[in-house]
Amino acid sequence: MKGRGIRSLFAFSICFIGLLIGCDVMKQLSLSQETSGDGAYTEAGGLAPRSFNLLAPPNGAIGVSVTPTLSWEQAVDPEGKRVTYTVSLNPADGTGLVVTTQSPTYTFLTPLQSGTTYYWRVTAEDPEGNTRRTPFFNFTTATEGGGGGGGGGGGGTQVPSFL
Repeated sequence: MKGRGIRSLFAFSICFIGLLIGCDVMKQLSLSQETSGDGAYTEAGGLAPRSFNLLAPPNGAIGVSVTPTLSWEQAVDPEGKRVTYTVSLNPADGTGLVVTTQSPTYTFLTPLQSGTTYYWRVTAEDPEGNTRRTPFFNFTTATEGGGGGGGGGGGGTQVPSFL
């Protein structure tokens, strides 16, 4: 009888430890839904698109057309699903523009403001809502008439807080 009680206690202990481990696994799964340091956000049951880079205009470019074409590498979804891109463009004054496309390029047909510094980034999203973001790039549009210097910058790229 005594051996049977020990076995029951042992079985209970194993079940309890399994429950604790299961809770830890669930906690790990919930943490995987948060944004990681590499710009990825994943929903349960999916994988974020792979990292990709912004291509043009290059970071810090000056004298960019007021109707620029923004381009970036195609983001690949590890599960083979279609990726949609959201382009976020903000001038230094904090107003913003967000455009969604399925192409890895976007051309502005309506002119941007001349002589203005814009910050941009792209977010790739799969159908499950898993996302990956690029870091911010910036560019400055050409001034009208091409006259006068644009002056220097204040050094380094500022990351706007409005996105």
